[in-house]
Amino acid sequence: MEFNSWSFVMFFPVVCLLYWCIKGQRFRNVFLLAASYYFYMCWNASYGLLLLTSTLISYGVGLRMESTESRTQRKWLVGAGVVLNLALIAYFKYANFGVETVNWVMQLLGVDMNVPLPNILLPVGVSFFVFQSVGYTVDVYRRTVPAERNFVNYALFISFFPQLVAGPIERSGNMLPQFREQRTFDDDKAISGLKLMLWGYFMKLVVADRCALYVGSVFDTPQVEGYSSLLGIFLFPFQIYGDFAGYTYIAIGSARIMGFHLNDNFNHPYFAATVSEFWRRWHISLSTWFRDYLYFPLGGSRCGKWRVYFNLMVTFLASGLWHGAMWTYVAWGGVHGLCLCIERALGWQKKKFKALEKCVHVAVTFVIVSLARLIYRAGSIEMAVVHFKRALHPSNFTLGNENTHFALLMILISVIIVVVKDAVEEWGGGMQKLRCSVSVWWRDVAIVSLLIVAISLMASPEGGTFVYFQF
Repeated sequence: MEFNSWSFVMFFPVVCLLYWCIKGQRFRNVFLLAASYYFYMCWNASYGLLLLTSTLISYGVGLRMESTESRTQRKWLVGAGVVLNLALIAYFKYANFGVETVNWVMQLLGVDMNVPLPNILLPVGVSFFVFQSVGYTVDVYRRTVPAERNFVNYALFISFFPQLVAGPIERSGNMLPQFREQRTFDDDKAISGLKLMLWGYFMKLVVADRCALYVGSVFDTPQVEGYSSLLGIFLFPFQIYGDFAGYTYIAIGSARIMGFHLNDNFNHPYFAATVSEFWRRWHISLSTWFRDYLYFPLGGSRCGKWRVYFNLMVTFLASGLWHGAMWTYVAWGGVHGLCLCIERALGWQKKKFKALEKCVHVAVTFVIVSLARLIYRAGSIEMAVVHFKRALHPSNFTLGNENTHFALLMILISVIIVVVKDAVEEWGGGMQKLRCSVSVWWRDVAIVSLLIVAISLMASPEGGTFVYFQF
């Protein structure tokens, strides 16, 4: 069940209504757990068993670590919990990749051996909920959170449907206490959540899906080159942003309507002045996860210069592999890791730039991020080079039919709306002044109405699945 499906449009209001009608947080949690498993099993009923397996592993390991003071036993337990959970990702996400890599190496060595591919179907969201389980296991080992004894609360923490399949990757310290609290319906939270959901739908249905049509035409048509190809390369980042941030806003908004707080996952990432800053603004829950559970354990920035560079490269290569079981994703992660090493060597990672200098750095960072994404969007490094060369040959726009100009106009308008909104929130106080000058009720009615009208008039005629489901 996807957020942009009619099934969810019917599912979510029913869940909210029943949730607030049920008395007692304990019974509400049982209901939410059942709803979350139903939500996930709508893709495939067997996925529920995978979700339950990951939950049982981390729940049992957490309780066992809580009951022992032996440091050795705790190390063995946390190791077992992490390995068993990561084994789920390794099997479902990387088995095919591993076999393909072995066959490729054997071919290079001249060995006549071709291992058949296992052809395993990747369950949606497995990388997200497994990382959430692993984070909880490590936190209990570090004693930063106590082990959760209520199985329903813990199972709900892993399976909570708004953020189950594409994040944010939540921390147990944030979510588990919320499942223990008694909640009452809050008008302000409900309206705020509704506005966030509508903004998320605008980013997905209008920005991402319209950009996707143009970007797909560019990368899937060999004859396209020049300005059309160049525009496709620089629209792809907005497609990804609209798609993933759109999902996140719908997730945060839907959780807020039910009284829960999910952490922000984006902070105007395309206004970052360095690649380092970009990763403090983009997919924040994943960036901080790798920081806390991989980069810091490796030594972080407390080591010598070359060891810090090594730690950065390992972290970003792992991040690239997390995004996809292809060498193009690993290369993409390596490019970002290399950029962070260069910025650290230049002292840019914490530098405060002046206004004009910052504008230049923001533009350069956006170009770097866009060209890096070209690596995995093109499908291979060779094709990325081909598309880059095509973009350097000036030519007229060659896409489409009589509706091309209208489609490009809709894309341009939607992208400008997103950029202006981010710019106002990033740099200006105009939005706050508007909030103070207009009554709250009329402001909310106007915002909701405008978003509904914009989505109705500008939504892409061809909707698509959320890109990050494949991760």
